[in-house]
Amino acid sequence: MQCKPNQGSAPNPCSLEPQTGPCKAAIPKYYYSKKDNSCKEFIWGGCGGVVPFNTLQDCQQQCGNGN
Repeated sequence: MQCKPNQGSAPNPCSLEPQTGPCKAAIPKYYYSKKDNSCKEFIWGGCGGVVPFNTLQDCQQQCGNGN
């Protein structure tokens, strides 16, 4: 098997929409809301889904917080 070179950059985590995934855990994670121009918490199910940021601090460092 041969690895393929990266064909483009990874998506900007500040533009990712959060998705809770199919599992039923209730783990707080974070995403950047363009509408509110700030980092927001959402509840992740624990598997699958899209988790832009693990911590509020990570979100604020990468995306700012409306400042």
